[in-house]
Amino acid sequence: MVSIELKDRVAILTGAATGLGKETACLMADCGANIVIGDMNVAGAEDAAKEIADKYGVQAYAAECDVTDAVQVKKMFELAKDKFGKIDIVVNAAGICVYQMLHEADPDAVAKMMDININGTDIIDKLALAYMKEQGEGRVINFSSVAGRGGSILVPHYAMTKAAIINLTQSYAMLGAKFGLQYNAVCPGIIKTDIWMKYLRQIIPGDEEKQDAFFDKFCSDHIPLARPQETTDIANAVLFLSSDLAKNITGQALNICGGMHMD
Repeated sequence: MVSIELKDRVAILTGAATGLGKETACLMADCGANIVIGDMNVAGAEDAAKEIADKYGVQAYAAECDVTDAVQVKKMFELAKDKFGKIDIVVNAAGICVYQMLHEADPDAVAKMMDININGTDIIDKLALAYMKEQGEGRVINFSSVAGRGGSILVPHYAMTKAAIINLTQSYAMLGAKFGLQYNAVCPGIIKTDIWMKYLRQIIPGDEEKQDAFFDKFCSDHIPLARPQETTDIANAVLFLSSDLAKNITGQALNICGGMHMD
């Protein structure tokens, strides 16, 4: 029987106070990993760390982390190194989405999203390389999106940033390979997270029944398997890429999208 074992490994996860990041942190802790949660929502990160430590019996710490702030990111890495003496896994789940069409987009909102999604990923990946290269091994998993696989009418600039993350991941995979580091990305499909709910409330304000109906029809129309993905689907993919089962996988972008994109 194949099982994933992360006992005594150390994982840093950004954007993990809630949502997909937190789900991934919980799954890793359940497999034995010690956890550092970095998030701008410090109180949420502290709550998540306490919950994980209490539930899974691992060590878990919280750090304030704006991924666009290299000083804060470095402090997060230093916390992990000070507490555990090493860093084995880095998961960058931090990111935002702007729901504006190309001709209507607010330049400031787009610039902020680009800073968080692209520059933030670059800062995380660069520091992961700096901290893990002496170990001769390490895993970095970036959160992209199936939106990054092509153009988009609904979220064009978001799609652009997620495409950039795939490209950046591949570039770091080329560089990191000589140090034994593996960089991969996950591309989630449609999940009913806070980001999707924000969009639904924006286009169909005040009517939850119609929002649910729109979401269900969208999934049925656009996903070959005709069902949305769950947060655990994405977390399982990250867990796999973090494990010894993926020892020969690097520079890849793994679609978890029910067939929305096939390659």
